[in-house]
Amino acid sequence: FWLKPCLSLNSLILFLELVRRACAHWMALSVVPVLNQAVWNVFPFLSPADLTALGASSVAVRSTLQPAHQRAAATDSLVQKLRKLPFDFHFPLFPLGPELLQGVLDSLGSLRLLRRRELVGLGTGFAPTDLEGWAFDSWGALGAAVASAEIAKRSAKIGARPSLLLGAVLHRATGQPNEGGSLVTSSVGLEWIDGPAADPLQLGLRIVIGSASKARIDLEVGSGGWSPWAENWTLQDRTLEARVAVAVVLPDGGRCLIAQDFRGTLPDGSGMERLDDEGCHASGIDALRAALETAGEGGVRAVVCIGGLGWRKEAPAWCPPELRRVVAKLP
Repeated sequence: FWLKPCLSLNSLILFLELVRRACAHWMALSVVPVLNQAVWNVFPFLSPADLTALGASSVAVRSTLQPAHQRAAATDSLVQKLRKLPFDFHFPLFPLGPELLQGVLDSLGSLRLLRRRELVGLGTGFAPTDLEGWAFDSWGALGAAVASAEIAKRSAKIGARPSLLLGAVLHRATGQPNEGGSLVTSSVGLEWIDGPAADPLQLGLRIVIGSASKARIDLEVGSGGWSPWAENWTLQDRTLEARVAVAVVLPDGGRCLIAQDFRGTLPDGSGMERLDDEGCHASGIDALRAALETAGEGGVRAVVCIGGLGWRKEAPAWCPPELRRVVAKLP
């Protein structure tokens, strides 16, 4: 008499539990595809307690959250590394995700910013002065810098050899006579003072934009500052050879590239082709000229990549490791 009701009640309880589990499993299967799409967007706003509760709802949900947790940790690590670079970011980096952030770090992580150079010592030499920082207000601006870096590296690097990546803010020079109506940018550069006290080494760069959409890179290396024993190596007097590229991705999407190659006979194994007698070619020059004429105090950001340097006279007495790594042996 009592067994049948008990068996029926137990069977009903078991049946209801199976139904509950089946419903939970079905709900998980239905929710997980949606969760896969949304979890990356909502993850940063959930507390650890919320994540624990959500992960305990089912195995499927927990397996979805685990990669998101690892992805968030990787993203946070990349954001911290980018914050240590000499840039200011005025927009949130976390939502970009680890793939984009790793690409930014790979492109700009080794970039050094050039300083403005001013004439000192009664006009006898240049010295680096103000550092113009790079600030990014959007992914579009940051993406343009990344694109500039990649274009410059592709144009200047020699195979797997090391290169020197530099960032510059270009300004139209004021107070200086232009060369035959050419537009000249203010000189920017670096100074290394780690070597002998009497022989600080400087690297200087400016762009000269001429007529017929032509341009050239004025690159020079100087030793001794503006002292009486100072010595210079320049592309213009052919005491310096260089494989260097200056790339600019403009805010309107326009692109400019000025690339200087080694002139004359190329180093063995360089894999390069000489472009013309001067070893220089340029594209997008009219867009760059227009941008410089209207940029004002903000200037135009450019990425410079030096893939190789060569001395056509006795080399400087001292060179920093950054330059020694890119020196090519010329025939």
